[in-house]
Amino acid sequence: MRDLVEMDNRLLGITLTFLNMILSTTGFIMQRKAHLLNEAVEFEKQRPPHRRPLWVAGVTLYIVACVPDVWACTLIPQILYSTMGCLRLVMMSVFGHAFLKEEVGRREVLGISLCFVGAALCVWYGPDADASVAVDAETLYHPNVLVYALAGFVFLCALLLLVHMDSFGCLQPTNKLYRCALPLTTALACGIEKVFNTELGFMQMPKQVLHQPLWLSMVASVGLLGLMDFYLNVRAAQRMSVQVYVPLAFAFGISLQCFQGMWVFDETKEMTVSHSLLTLLGITFALTGALVIQLEAPDTSLPAQTAILNEKKQYGELNEFT
Repeated sequence: MRDLVEMDNRLLGITLTFLNMILSTTGFIMQRKAHLLNEAVEFEKQRPPHRRPLWVAGVTLYIVACVPDVWACTLIPQILYSTMGCLRLVMMSVFGHAFLKEEVGRREVLGISLCFVGAALCVWYGPDADASVAVDAETLYHPNVLVYALAGFVFLCALLLLVHMDSFGCLQPTNKLYRCALPLTTALACGIEKVFNTELGFMQMPKQVLHQPLWLSMVASVGLLGLMDFYLNVRAAQRMSVQVYVPLAFAFGISLQCFQGMWVFDETKEMTVSHSLLTLLGITFALTGALVIQLEAPDTSLPAQTAILNEKKQYGELNEFT
């Protein structure tokens, strides 16, 4: 009976993860498309993104995608959740090629193949969901959660300062440091959120919610970090190319969440040596695939597009661009 429950939870968690990937990928691509359309017109005709129906629809889909995401994270282990997430990168690459004209070549096909193989290995040999644990809302089931979260919050604050330096003219979105800092910040915010989210899956729902500060603080942290993750993705959709931002964000995210699964949640403790090795191989393939997909893509960031507009306007060619 326990094995049947664990299998049902695993299947449901995988299904919800796929649903989240479809919704969030579509939403991100729609946001990015709206920004590019806005940048491709004269400055006087540009309008705020929130006045574009395409951007609003994209943001709405991205928000809706949070529901299956939160649910899935309480059902399947972090290792499985993170490596399956690389399939979102595959969707991003395909959608970016189809709708944003971002080239997908042989290198990207190789990366996509590695992501598929890595995800398949982790689904087949990775850790099972544990449906038998339910601690009270006054206790952390995994004691490492608190230490990890505190250290993560300190690092996250430092990264947030770094990624907002472009607002003060200190860094540009085309700067290599910025291009690494923004996806790393997104990955860390999402990773800490998933730690709390997963831990909540081991805790019983308290009868008197207001009298359980630990449970309340974890729920609040999931909500706040989810909003931060949403904000950072919206910021990235405006400032960075999909084929630059997404592979880096997923490479950082996969590495971080696999570390969380192994160290914070000790998900490999009941696995056989062969299954552990095959799971590590799957993680390696998924991570390598995410990095291989990354291109020196055409720079579609706001400063680059603005420079193109200015140049074309100077030579009287703006009508060809629009």
